[in-house]
Amino acid sequence: MMHRPSQPILRGIRLALAMAYGGLLGLLVFLGIYAARTLGYVQRTDAHSSRIYVERSDRLEAILSKAYATSGVVRDYLLDPDPGSTDAHRRSALQGWAETLEALQAYKRVTAESRFEAIGMLEKDMARYWTFAGQSLELRGERRMRQGYEVLTAQLVPLRDRWLATLNELRIFDQRDLHNSIAGATAELEGLRRRLWIVVMVSVLVGASLAAGTWRYLLQLERAAQEQYSASVEFAGRLEELSQRVLGVQEDERRKLARELHDEVGQTLGALLVDLGQAEGVLAETPGEAGDRLRSAHRLAETALNTVRNMTLLLRPSMLDDLGLVPALYWQARETSRRTGMDVRVTAEEEDLDLPDPLRTTIYRVVQEALQNAARHSRAGSVEIVIQPGEGGLRILIRDDGQGFDPKKTKGIGLLGMQERVSQLGGEVELESAPGHGTLLKVQLPLDPGEGDARKSA
Repeated sequence: MMHRPSQPILRGIRLALAMAYGGLLGLLVFLGIYAARTLGYVQRTDAHSSRIYVERSDRLEAILSKAYATSGVVRDYLLDPDPGSTDAHRRSALQGWAETLEALQAYKRVTAESRFEAIGMLEKDMARYWTFAGQSLELRGERRMRQGYEVLTAQLVPLRDRWLATLNELRIFDQRDLHNSIAGATAELEGLRRRLWIVVMVSVLVGASLAAGTWRYLLQLERAAQEQYSASVEFAGRLEELSQRVLGVQEDERRKLARELHDEVGQTLGALLVDLGQAEGVLAETPGEAGDRLRSAHRLAETALNTVRNMTLLLRPSMLDDLGLVPALYWQARETSRRTGMDVRVTAEEEDLDLPDPLRTTIYRVVQEALQNAARHSRAGSVEIVIQPGEGGLRILIRDDGQGFDPKKTKGIGLLGMQERVSQLGGEVELESAPGHGTLLKVQLPLDPGEGDARKSA
């Protein structure tokens, strides 16, 4: 008995597989979204840090360059021996220092609040420097020449070195901020890498579990399908065996019924005809109603005897068992021609075919059914039957010139019966027909029905 998985179990397996696949897909989608968001955050952070560092660095460099240039102009003012260039140096120093202060305010706007203390110290140092530098720019004539070098070396250069050191310290702070930002991005990427590995490992475990569950489910389905296929093959074999038994019993019953009709009813009717003939001889000279009824009974007895003979031949012609297949086919062709008016011709390459009874009976019934179809449905004027023995078996061709039909749309019980009989002996049936082009029936049968059965089972 075939064991099938119950529907609740199958539904549970399907639900579990759907949930596992959905979970795995959701995990992968989450991983992709998380990785994309993290990488986007790291990229934005890195871009922002780089932009801030470049902006601070540019403005700090602007402070340094303008302040250094201004200190150089102050130095030139104090040391230049040409008195005619002092006004130009003074104007250049004042303008340069104003630009330096503007650059300092611009840098202050983009720097972090943690740098305000250092910037305050820088502003104080630069204010002190400019206090002495402004006083130095007021020196004129001989006084500028006598005190200029001393003021420059004793006061201005130390103050300049102080705010230069503060600027350098601010540069170091900005570089440190950039390095911290890079380190933070690197740490974030490292955390992302660890999380990705965790998610990948979880995905691998889930995928392996899912694959194992799917494989187990497929094995269950394969076993169920194999059991169902085996049951179907067994059922088909039993059905074919039953069909063979039914056909065998049918042929046996036909044979018995034909013999009973021939031996019992036929002989009784024959004896009745003899008695009626003798009675007619005795009463031949007797006129009147008795003679007429006797002659009518004689005609009815002849009709009944002919009907019984025809029924006997249709059920199972004795010549099929006594004379063989080919004579029985010749007789069948003559009888069909006599009843229907069709021109039926039989061509046999071997007149004496020694065939086993199942093969002989199958061919006779196939030809009988084909002739009946040609007479009833095809409206054929002629039918040709060809029997061709060969090495591969026996080939039967039945061709008519009737109206034909479409085999794909029309398939009657008679044709199905032919195919059933032939297939039980391991043979094949091929039908070629088209509307208006007649019909050709090809039957291929093995000479040994046992070989056909072996091929089918194989």
